[in-house]
Amino acid sequence: MSVTIGGTFSGLNVSSIIQAIVAADSIPITNLQTTDTTLTTNSSTLGALGTSLGQLSTMLQTLTPAVLSSQLATSSNTAVGSATVDGTAQPSSVSVDITQLSTTTVLRSGSGSNAKLTAPPAGNTAIGTVLNESSVDGQTFTINGKQITLASTDVLDDGNPNSTASVIGKINNSGAGVTASYDSTTGAISLSSSSPILLGSAADTSDFLQQAQLFNNGTDSVTSTVGIGRIDPTADLSTAGLQTPPTAGTFTINGVPITYNSGDSLNALIGNINSSGAGVTAIYDSYEDQIVLSSSQKGPQNITVADGTSNIATALRLTSSDSQLQVGASTLFTINGSSLVRQSNSNVIDSSELGLPGVTFTATATGSTQITVAPDVTNIAAAINAFVTQYNTTQQLINTDTSVNSSAAPSSSSSSTSTDTTDTTQGGPLATDTNLTFLAPQLRQVTSGSVSNTAAIRMLSDLGVDTNANDNTLTQVDTTKLQAALTNHLSDVEALFNDPLNGLTNTVQNVISGYNNSLNGVIVNEQQNISQQITFNQSQITRMQEQMSAEQTNLENEFAALDSIEGDSQGLSGILSTSNGTTTTPSTTSSSSSSSSSSSFGSVGGTSS
Repeated sequence: MSVTIGGTFSGLNVSSIIQAIVAADSIPITNLQTTDTTLTTNSSTLGALGTSLGQLSTMLQTLTPAVLSSQLATSSNTAVGSATVDGTAQPSSVSVDITQLSTTTVLRSGSGSNAKLTAPPAGNTAIGTVLNESSVDGQTFTINGKQITLASTDVLDDGNPNSTASVIGKINNSGAGVTASYDSTTGAISLSSSSPILLGSAADTSDFLQQAQLFNNGTDSVTSTVGIGRIDPTADLSTAGLQTPPTAGTFTINGVPITYNSGDSLNALIGNINSSGAGVTAIYDSYEDQIVLSSSQKGPQNITVADGTSNIATALRLTSSDSQLQVGASTLFTINGSSLVRQSNSNVIDSSELGLPGVTFTATATGSTQITVAPDVTNIAAAINAFVTQYNTTQQLINTDTSVNSSAAPSSSSSSTSTDTTDTTQGGPLATDTNLTFLAPQLRQVTSGSVSNTAAIRMLSDLGVDTNANDNTLTQVDTTKLQAALTNHLSDVEALFNDPLNGLTNTVQNVISGYNNSLNGVIVNEQQNISQQITFNQSQITRMQEQMSAEQTNLENEFAALDSIEGDSQGLSGILSTSNGTTTTPSTTSSSSSSSSSSSFGSVGGTSS
């Protein structure tokens, strides 16, 4: 039930009075809320510091023996080849002379003077069929400036050298001054003249000269480099024009069976070959109208093809008696000027062939080069610098968070007499946290101290990483000093970081664990305590807020009762005045009400308190 406080009779601003009382009693709540805000900020700051320490630990753990001992192989002549190393490589240097690069074994279909897959078209074959075009009407090509126009009714050669219905006859009667002939055995077209022959024009619309393999050679005689006629690799092989009709079944390449299905195109069969695992890659050379099989590996190898239940190997002219085998060559090289010629089936020469443990050389050309294996200073320096950078970031964060006077930057001014406006009154959020007092000096101590009293590399400064005189940070690595250390004392460098007892990885990690350990680390414990404190404070705030709500309700009820008493008093006073024949003036009434109200408020206020 809501209570309305008007103050009609008391003459007081009751609502303001109640709000003032409640506000005064709410100060402890505000203080707890402010405390929680500070605690939350401290917990967040501690979390960021813990994260930075974790990143420092991660950077340190990357400095493994494998990284610190990593080698880099370089070639003095990159045109000849490049070298790579694995984890077993050791510093060394050798000269390599590549005298021959390896090549791939290749088997080409067909042999002899006519190695084409397809049978040459007969002379009376329509020119559209020869060129594999649906219509050639009106297409033109040019010889010696004379344009020859094709018609769909034209044949290739009808036997009449002066025919107007064959392409050969049209060439002879074009006025180009050439004599044309066609060899139906090889599919070759020959042109002869008493002067150099010029073939083609930018205005030609037919590719007849291209398909006939007729090209300018600057002489008075031109013959097709390869006979006219090509297989359609997308058509059914049984109707594609092979010289030998194929039958369905299997055949083998390098002993691996491959299936040819009735209706398969050449493209489909090539796909079956390439996915068969026979160790070859097949393509169709449309220029020479041949199947080409290339070995998947370089070097001197054989490729064998034989019919099985199908005659497709014979139809594709890939059998040993009707094909051309070009055996691949080995890579030949010598080491350090030796007379012994070494051999590799690949241009990638492995460590056993090179005689250099952990080193692989990829030859790209013949010639000489020097392979040098040395510490990978760039990679190692980058890893150490990454650790140094994170170390400095962590130290700077510690300084910012724990400094007693965290100064704000002074205002900039071009005047040398400007007033220094540096604010030195504000400390870091963790300035009073005594648990963090020794974190920065502990890190400085373990990173600047000596790991060994006998080793040549005893501390970080021996690698070119020094401590700064004015703070707890480190300088970036001096690569010249690092290279000398890696070249001459690699095992000491590894021990500096990875000695199981005194190595930096172990000693720095011990410091970090004291603060970051998930069970009893300082930072973890403090965050847990803060969380518990905030939880407790929140419960206190909730309890006090409930009390404030009850207090406000109580005050409202008491002031309402006071107002009611004042009203009753006014009514009684009026009655008495009338009975006695006395008239009460407004000023008298007001004064009486004010006096009564003041007395009643004092009583209520005292009760509330």
